[in-house]
Formats: sequence, structure tokens, C-alpha cells
Amino acid sequence: MYETAIGGRQSTPSRYHHVKTHAVVCAGDTDGTFPCQGFFKRETMAPRMRKKLKTLGLKEGDKLTYKCEARAHPRPEYRWYRDGVLLKKGKGIRIKMGKRTSRLQINKVKLSHEGEYSCEAFNFLGTDEVKGKVTVSKCGEMLMGQPYIYYILDKNVRTHHSTFTQIARTS
Repeated sequence: MYETAIGGRQSTPSRYHHVKTHAVVCAGDTDGTFPCQGFFKRETMAPRMRKKLKTLGLKEGDKLTYKCEARAHPRPEYRWYRDGVLLKKGKGIRIKMGKRTSRLQINKVKLSHEGEYSCEAFNFLGTDEVKGKVTVSKCGEMLMGQPYIYYILDKNVRTHHSTFTQIARTS
């Protein structure tokens, strides 16, 4: 795929000159000149994700944010899934599309938001996907963390082994 960038230049009589980022095509005219047409070459490519999605351990009421970014030409479109089901905007789910990114946001997560999230980037050349797991815990529930066991007393306070005397280390 080539996009026209330069026109009408005079050049030496080479029929086709290829450079890494552009190409120049010249053809002889009857008056002895060789007008050239230049093209910048823009490589097409299927989407390739830049980063994986992280595994998140959240509490009820926390904010969930995932960002997805892919390199591709032409620009890819994005889709978000939870446990293989296509997500749509609404019911507290926000999906924002940028020029080269997509962002999924849930302002107040619930237990029902737990699962495997995936972002899919696609164009006519192909598809790429990244996945991340989200676990959601209730207040007062025990979370296994590294290297300690955590207790969530309320949605804003976490307490670990230094507060409790007989909590086992997990490492």
C-alpha cells in the first residue's frame, strides 16, 4: 500500500528506485525529461498488543481500569470481553476508544464483575488479544497475598499480620 507524497520532480533516468521508507517511480517524456512520482511506503500490519493485562485483586467498590494498546496499520478496532462475553457500555461499564488505545473502566466493582477480561484488537489483516484475571472480594473476607494473609476490615482499610498475633505467613 502506497500513499502519494511527492509529485513532478526531475530525476536521473531510473525506472524504479526503492528506499526503505519511500519509493520513486520515473518515466521518460518525449521532451527528454524524466518526471518522477514519489510515494511514501506505509507498511500494513496486523495488530500486535504492546502489553499484557495484569491480574487484579480488588475489593467491592474499587475502581477497575484496564488499558489496551496495539500497534497496527491500518488502525485497529477494539472489543472487550468478560469470560468470553462481549462487553457493552452501560450498567457502570465505560469503554473509551482513543486513536491507538482502548480503556475499560468500572467505577465500583461488584462480585459479579469477577472473571477473565480480554481485549481484542483487529483490522482486516488479523487479530491479537490480551487477557487478565480479576478477583473481587467482599469486605471482611480474607485475601491471600504475598507474603502475608490480609483481612479487609472495610473497603478502605487493610490489615496484615502485624496487627494480628497468630496469622500464618504464606511464603
